[in-house]
Amino acid sequence: MIENIVYFLTGIILQVTWVYTYKKITDDKITINIANTLVLLILCIIQLLLKRYNYNNLNAIISFLGIITDYHLFYKTGLKKAVIYGMIIWILSIILDLFTMILMLPINIAELNNLTLQFLSSISTIIMITILIIISKINIARKMINTLYQKINTIRINALTISTIIWSFFTIGYFSVKNMGNDKVIIGNLI
Repeated sequence: MIENIVYFLTGIILQVTWVYTYKKITDDKITINIANTLVLLILCIIQLLLKRYNYNNLNAIISFLGIITDYHLFYKTGLKKAVIYGMIIWILSIILDLFTMILMLPINIAELNNLTLQFLSSISTIIMITILIIISKINIARKMINTLYQKINTIRINALTISTIIWSFFTIGYFSVKNMGNDKVIIGNLI
């Protein structure tokens, strides 16, 4: 029960961080109301249920769709802009999360109980959130992300390419979570 509460709170913090990161990168005007907040909480509850029943692959999809939904609702952006920025920030989050997992490799997770594993996972997420916030405050990083957005926005890509890229990142995230603690799998995913 406690691990579910920890995961739910971490999920809320992560969703809020993604909203905040987008604000710092784009300087768009935010619209906060009860409906937006309820959608954010519902997405966190869905992620909690998917995590509870070990649907990690669906959890990754809901996580990405949550970012797009948050950007579209909180900032009234167009869907294309929300998808592109969502993908950039989500991929950056995955890379940072994989980096924190590599830092935690010396911990022998085979002998830990579920609550301790959840706390370690939450610590990994909190480290990733902190680095994401720091990156969003660095001018050079913001300019690089906005330049990347501009380049991606002008490229015409067919639907098959986009779906292949998205599914490959979901697969990388899924296998990294599934094999947490196995340094060969995590390093292979990074490559």
